[in-house]
Amino acid sequence: RKRIEESLANISQESEFAKYIQDDFFTMREDRYVIPVKLDGRGRVPGAIIDTSTSGQTLYIEPTSIRIQNQTLKELELSEKLEVFRILKDLSLQVAVESENIQNDYNEIISLDLMFAEARLAYKLDARPIPLAQRPTLRFVEAIHPLLKLNDEGKVVSNTIELKEGQNCLIISGPNAGGKTVILKTVGIIHMMVAAGLMPPVGLGSEIYLFEKMFIEMGDTQDMSAHLSTFSGHLLGLKPILQNAAEKDIVFLDEICVGTEPQTGAALAQSVL
Repeated sequence: RKRIEESLANISQESEFAKYIQDDFFTMREDRYVIPVKLDGRGRVPGAIIDTSTSGQTLYIEPTSIRIQNQTLKELELSEKLEVFRILKDLSLQVAVESENIQNDYNEIISLDLMFAEARLAYKLDARPIPLAQRPTLRFVEAIHPLLKLNDEGKVVSNTIELKEGQNCLIISGPNAGGKTVILKTVGIIHMMVAAGLMPPVGLGSEIYLFEKMFIEMGDTQDMSAHLSTFSGHLLGLKPILQNAAEKDIVFLDEICVGTEPQTGAALAQSVL
């Protein structure tokens, strides 16, 4: 390749054909080295026309003096491709012999990567193991929503959330933007983290029961296309919960029986609970 470029440089700068050369450079056309020649240089610069410019004013000619070198270069490139193919084929055969070990190694690497990711997350959350209860119960001491812990650079307020002995319902009331929904999401996400084998951001003395199912009715389910108001959509969301929730399940209701007159909503909420 270097010899070809040196030959082309000589043709462009020093030979008797220099006056017909369009520019003082050489280029590639159809994987062959060529020089740009003015249209009036056709037939004066010995070689084969490989291509032309869009305007037709420039011919890209492969000089006769480098044709053999161009051909040799093509043959060398072909030999290189064949050698690469041979090497890859040989490596593939070696891999095939060790494919079972390689697959086992890959699976172990994935497992290790997962464990390190879990450990890094636990470190960032300042998390700890939490004992599993044998009966439906809930006790989170100084629990923090994981995303708030990860994203908030300031101090995040923790909460102790607990169901006493014999208590199967917890009602949270308070003003808007007081953190009621965050409490619900904290309990749900921590439960899902523990179920996935992750350590949650809770304090010492915490305990959790892995509930069998999780039911959620949260957000505005108004649907104009289905002729559902906020209240009717909310009732449709409550229906499967009332029909299916059992003793070993956990239910999250955000703003229960919302969207109707307060006294009616309160009576319905009492009946649901």
